[in-house]
Amino acid sequence: MERKLISRPLFLSLCAAGMLVTRLAASTPPTAVGDCDDAYFGINRAADFPRALQCYQAEKRWDLLIVMYLNGEGTPVDVGKAEALLQEWQGGQMEGGWLEAQALRAAIEDRKQHQETAYPRIDYCRDIARDTLTLNFCGYVDAEIEEGRLDARMEEVRRRLTPAQRALFDRMKRAFSSFEGAEGGRVYDSIGGTARSLAAMGQTSFVRARFSTVTEEIIERHALQPADRATYEAADRELNQVYRDDLRQFVAKMSGTPSDDTRRQIALYKDSARKAELRWIRYRDLYADLVRSLYPDRRAGIDPALSLKTALTRVRVSELRHDPLGPDPEEWEERYSTTSGSMHPATSFAGLLTARLTGKASKPSGA
Repeated sequence: MERKLISRPLFLSLCAAGMLVTRLAASTPPTAVGDCDDAYFGINRAADFPRALQCYQAEKRWDLLIVMYLNGEGTPVDVGKAEALLQEWQGGQMEGGWLEAQALRAAIEDRKQHQETAYPRIDYCRDIARDTLTLNFCGYVDAEIEEGRLDARMEEVRRRLTPAQRALFDRMKRAFSSFEGAEGGRVYDSIGGTARSLAAMGQTSFVRARFSTVTEEIIERHALQPADRATYEAADRELNQVYRDDLRQFVAKMSGTPSDDTRRQIALYKDSARKAELRWIRYRDLYADLVRSLYPDRRAGIDPALSLKTALTRVRVSELRHDPLGPDPEEWEERYSTTSGSMHPATSFAGLLTARLTGKASKPSGA
């Protein structure tokens, strides 16, 4: 699979406090997931632990090396080696990663005291990542894996189309990707601080999940719900009202402390919101073109394109109303699957960071 360029919101999330390479010296995740991480996390390929171990050793990626020795990934379990690596990491010019080192120390001490106990696999992102930057890195890993799965699923859908329909599908998919990036930028520009990066990732994940659901329903299951002109216009009026409310609320929030900076932020957000909506409109219209070819035999009086626009308009309303930093930390624990190691697509690492930083939810068990 062709390597995708990192999107603006995700790139910024990994550089939230400056150049990431200076964040934890040689131990910090790079600004884009590279070959080591592809091999370890199984991004667009099967996981290759021996290769990842060799790669992380060359990069002196202390945190993940320690995890691999504790788990016995690409090497036999070796708690002593893990402890030696931790001491070497902490004995160097450690410029960050203290929270991660603390979590690793706790795991090592636990294993030293209970040597006969069979421990579950340590999940780096779920059990070790603690600070904003490592959680952002994990968010990017999660998004890469999620997007790879979506691409594979969409390729399955595409193969069932006719050549003419595939051309329409490809145009629609490109338009969606453009909209997805613009929507992440809109949310990024809507708030300040490190949470903006997490919000952008949470929103693009939410949008991607809705796209997958809509495509499977409409293209694969052929389950487009008919809608007439009145139904579409009602949905469009609701969408326009949500647009206006969103802009009004943002302006009101920013106007509480008037300054040149806030005025620039308001202008920036308005521009980002406008860009996202223009790209959404193009995506919607190209999807309508595809649907016309997919539903040529609909009964008289039902317009497939209008029905599709109604469905996507309702989805867009839900996207604009979505809180990408939700759910509440207590709800997050209920929605996080400790058995699969995956997160709810609408939650991802935004809810995780909120829980970790506020202390309102404890780390999932199993470390």
